[in-house]
Amino acid sequence: MTAPSEKFTRQWRRALERLTPKIDRVTAADRKFFERHPDRSHRLRLAAEAEAEIAQLGAEETLPAGIRWFVAVRQVAPGMRLRAFGAETDADEATCAEVFARASRRRP
Repeated sequence: MTAPSEKFTRQWRRALERLTPKIDRVTAADRKFFERHPDRSHRLRLAAEAEAEIAQLGAEETLPAGIRWFVAVRQVAPGMRLRAFGAETDADEATCAEVFARASRRRP
């Protein structure tokens, strides 16, 4: 995403400086997840507030009420992860069924 003005660049930089410690905690949680699950290469989770705020920086439109950002995390190699952001919640049937099955097993 390119910055439309110098003012936006300063705004972007300040926001990143403010949010970096929170993002560091989120990425540490991703690292721990993959350490606990060495057989996994992917993780799907709700975006942390700081991630959602960064995803919205510079956006001309905000997400509609009730829609949340999601993050798909891929561990390329131990210690190297990629994150993809999305707000689309209309996943295919198999994905929805798998997410539901996993969530329902964790609940009493």
